Amino acid sequence: MTRISRRGALKSLAGVAASGAFPFVSSPLRAQNNPIRIAVICPLSGAMQPVGSPVLIGAEIARDQINAAGGVGGRMIELVTRDDKGDPVQSIGAARELVGAGANLIVGVPLTSTALALAGIIESIDGVYISTGTQDETLTHERFTRHYFSANENGITRQRGMARLLAEKYPDVRKWTAIIPDISIGHGSWNRMSIGLTESYKQLYGKDVEIIDPILTKLGSTDFKSQIVRLLSSPAEGLHNVLFGSDGITFFQQANQLQLPQKFGVISEQSIDIDLPKTLQGAIPKNIWSSSFWYHGAFPDNQVSKDLAEAYTKKTNDKNPHAFAALSHTGVHAYAKAIAAAGGKTDSKSVIDALENLPLDTAKGKSFFRKEDHQIITWGSAFNVTPTSTNPQGWEIKNFAAIDLAKITNPPEPGQPFKI
Repeated sequence: MTRISRRGALKSLAGVAASGAFPFVSSPLRAQNNPIRIAVICPLSGAMQPVGSPVLIGAEIARDQINAAGGVGGRMIELVTRDDKGDPVQSIGAARELVGAGANLIVGVPLTSTALALAGIIESIDGVYISTGTQDETLTHERFTRHYFSANENGITRQRGMARLLAEKYPDVRKWTAIIPDISIGHGSWNRMSIGLTESYKQLYGKDVEIIDPILTKLGSTDFKSQIVRLLSSPAEGLHNVLFGSDGITFFQQANQLQLPQKFGVISEQSIDIDLPKTLQGAIPKNIWSSSFWYHGAFPDNQVSKDLAEAYTKKTNDKNPHAFAALSHTGVHAYAKAIAAAGGKTDSKSVIDALENLPLDTAKGKSFFRKEDHQIITWGSAFNVTPTSTNPQGWEIKNFAAIDLAKITNPPEPGQPFKI
């Protein structure tokens, strides 16, 4: 295991709210018995369901853990779930409905398109939204609102961390290209990775890297053979993949058929995570490093991570938990801790005030939401899958890393246009 420089531990949160009746509730009996409702909005059907289901699972595990420990001041957590199918219109409709019904604390909405839509109206409906997956930096910059919090690292931070890891492990790979969807998130992700690679090789070795123009694909493509042929003739030594979902899976299946992985010294993958080896199984190339919001094996001494992984496996019979489960797990626990710190109050202002700089014990270690822009300051992780004939699934993870992102997270600039 590789561990990249660690930040000093944060101070633990001092004290929790006393159990019993809360002063903001008119009836003591109601205060003791009325559950705390947290809304979970995510795609539970349609093409984006594989992303949404882990979000719900992580939230459910957090709920069960909190309730088993007595709830928050004796009040139980209740999840209210809506399927937005990955559609921004449905995300907004679900949020308006739930906040109007008193479930003002929202976690989920993991896609960038749906996150941007919900963040755009969350203040106007007086809700609070902890996102679980989008890396869009504008949400903590020009689109910033105090009603929004990000439970995962943003794009520039994630790519810088991954680039640093790759530079340390592959010092001789200095010609890089990428395959990306020809949309803004594709170009933006590769731009951030290019910056990270350039910075890392210069800082570590005083050497420049050659950044070669990426190969573009149409979103929703099913045939990548022409792009693969172009990559085979590229002078690049390292390849970065930004294709996600079924596009990414199909690309790697076809790349294997044409022996593309053998051309590159290393392939960096940011979009498919644990779903790639689960799909390719024994056909997974051994030179792929995947960036992950949470790979549980990278945090062997973290009890929160251990408990979450164990609960996920028990719930799903899957020994390789999905990273998005850790993000929603963090979100629900953060709400519970903020409510306790606020003396049991669940109104949006009280919860927002409590969440800012609140120390959190997460599956990725000590973390907190930065007060200025509500970006979480946390750890990242990455893993390398090796094909094997000794494991029924055909693959195993032997190489992995926990990455301290605190020192490379971009400075807070709420309200300012994001600039790389």
